[in-house]
Order: sequence, then structure tokens, then C-alpha cells
Amino acid sequence: QSPEVAEMNRTTAEKFMRTLDRRLAEHEWIVGDRFTIADIVAVVGLEFARLIRYRPPEEHAQLGRWLGACRARPAAQAGM
Repeated sequence: QSPEVAEMNRTTAEKFMRTLDRRLAEHEWIVGDRFTIADIVAVVGLEFARLIRYRPPEEHAQLGRWLGACRARPAAQAGM
């Protein structure tokens, strides 16, 4: 992959992380007050990103809270 494409992808990911963090500051889960397919898709994407050594920036506290809650769910624990 070219460095330019990699940088564009990183910039896009960072923008998404900021948006998601703001959303999670207002809601427990992405869609609202219950865990939905939106949470599943997002957490799977973030777990996949670990393969390329991407970690959401630590300053996104709400994103970290949400990610921890997703990983603590029984189904997630069973899959780890």
C-alpha cells in the first residue's frame, strides 16, 4: 500500500473515532440505550484494526469505555 493511501485511511479513521467518541458521550451504545448490530459492526472493525496495529487514541475516553463494555459482553468473552 502506498504511504499516501495509508495516511488518507488513517485520517479517515481518526475522524470516525472523534465522531464516535462524541456520539458515545451522549449514549451508552451507538444507537442509544441498547446494544445493536451497529455496535457489533463497529467493535468487529476495531478488533480487525488491531491486526494492522491500529489503536484508537486514548483521548477518546467514551470510545474506550464503550469498547471495554463491548469486550465484556458474554458473547465477546466466549469468542476470545
